[in-house]
Amino acid sequence: KAKMASLPCVDAAAGSAEMNLYADGLFEVGGTWPYNWKEGIVNFVVPSLRAGGCAMLPMMTAVYLQIDLCIEKGTFWPIKPIRYLCPVTCGCKKGMDQCPDSCPLPSVNDTFLVRDV
Repeated sequence: KAKMASLPCVDAAAGSAEMNLYADGLFEVGGTWPYNWKEGIVNFVVPSLRAGGCAMLPMMTAVYLQIDLCIEKGTFWPIKPIRYLCPVTCGCKKGMDQCPDSCPLPSVNDTFLVRDV
């Protein structure tokens, strides 16, 4: 929780140390999974994050249709969400799980799904 207090509400850049660390972790853990799980992470998700960073998240959701890397349990892969690295792309507001505290407060016009809080 203390780490969230110090993070900016800005998407990490493609190629940044933070994005590469996340991608490296996915590559490492994905390499230990059964083939059908490993293929998606190692051959699609990791290269996409390395090349385009947070901007690739909507495309990944469109390709896989049933994944949302922004939320806990948003994929069938047992991985941590990327929301803290991509708060803008993931639609973070202050107080949402895995979102930096520096993100704006929700407004009365914001619509939240159950998954967002």
